[in-house]
Amino acid sequence: MLARFRLEYARHRGDPAFQDLIERLQLASVEFSHWWPEQDVSAPPNRTKRFEVAGVGTMELEQSIFLVEETPELRLVVYAPIDSLSATKIEFLQREWKAQAVTSENDGLSL
Repeated sequence: MLARFRLEYARHRGDPAFQDLIERLQLASVEFSHWWPEQDVSAPPNRTKRFEVAGVGTMELEQSIFLVEETPELRLVVYAPIDSLSATKIEFLQREWKAQAVTSENDGLSL
């Protein structure tokens, strides 16, 4: 947990509120004061997510989170199918959404 906190601190280096929080934690906790200088950093692991989609069923996707260095508040989250069945379901949904988009565009045209 502290390693992940360090990761967030590194992304907000120079933020007075973050520095104040660290100082208060060091005063409040002997353990925090002891562990803070160790410099362990940990990024969140990739996770498997399951999505239930009506008419398609369950899809299993790997969630990857990418941090944007220049903008600490911004994260890019990517979902990728973990097996061929989930990939096939994603492809099916893409075809369905494209067909719906074309239908919607054509509904807006008056001939």
